[in-house]
This record gives sequence, structure tokens and C-alpha cells, in this order.
Amino acid sequence: MFKFNKLTTNEEVASFWQKLYEYHKQDLFNDLDEEDQAYFSGTEYYDAIMDLKINITGGSQPLEMVFIDDESGQYIGFTMYKIYNTEDGKAFILEFCIDPLLRNKGIGTRVAKAFEHYLKNDGATYLSLNASNKDNLRFWQRFGLVPAEPDEWGNMTYTKTI
Repeated sequence: MFKFNKLTTNEEVASFWQKLYEYHKQDLFNDLDEEDQAYFSGTEYYDAIMDLKINITGGSQPLEMVFIDDESGQYIGFTMYKIYNTEDGKAFILEFCIDPLLRNKGIGTRVAKAFEHYLKNDGATYLSLNASNKDNLRFWQRFGLVPAEPDEWGNMTYTKTI
């Protein structure tokens, strides 16, 4: 039904960053102060993410950047996640975005369900994430994620066993 394409080439990763920055400007930055906006659009965030992609440590898998296509091969969104085998198979979802023109049509829910199975097949036993805004939180709570514990910055994480 949906295809999750892990990005490997420099061109694919550059395209991912372009789409991520567009998503941040459109959906995330309205809820962030200027300091956080500068962080998420700056080199510090980029370097931290690329470090997670390149440097695999202590039983974790590399961070994956993924484009999502529908059954006809059309791009419909992207996601970024990392599976931590040493943390009982936690799949931490850093980003999950459905193209704005396709939202509120049930596509995101169907993609999230397929993504859950995809992650399980990749070794994940539960999902974990931080909600970036109210709409994001509402989506993931409808999908079954529940509050777990604050992360190291005091932001609530949400989890779901898969």
C-alpha cells in the first residue's frame, strides 16, 4: 500500500533536508520561540542529526531518513526515526510529515499504521516521540500513543507498544 524508501545518496539526503526545513517553517515554527527556530534551522541541529545517521553506537541502528510514496509511487510525505536495540527496541520518531495537501483525509492514519508494521519488521517493539504541537499531539494520541515520561529537556514523550 505505502512504500517507505530509506534515503542513502547525498542527493536524496539533501532533498530530505529541503523538505524538512519547509515542514518546520510551515508547521513547527509557529509554536517555537526564535531561539528554538534558530536551532532547528541551523547547523547545530543538522550536525546532531547527521551524527546520528553516520555514527552508530552501542547496539542502535542508524538514524533513517525515509520518503513515503503511495501505491502509485507518488511522494506523499517523509519520516525520520532511529531504532535503539539496547532500549528494548525503541523506535524514536523524530519527524513524521504528510504533504499538507493530503492532510485531513485519513491518509496520515493509514500511513502511520503501515509505518508501525514497517518498524516492527525492522526490529522495533514500541514507538516513542515528542509531539511538536497540538495538532501533532492530537494525531498521535488518536493513534494510541500515551504520555510516558519527560525527556532530558523536560518535554513529554509519548509511547505505544507495537
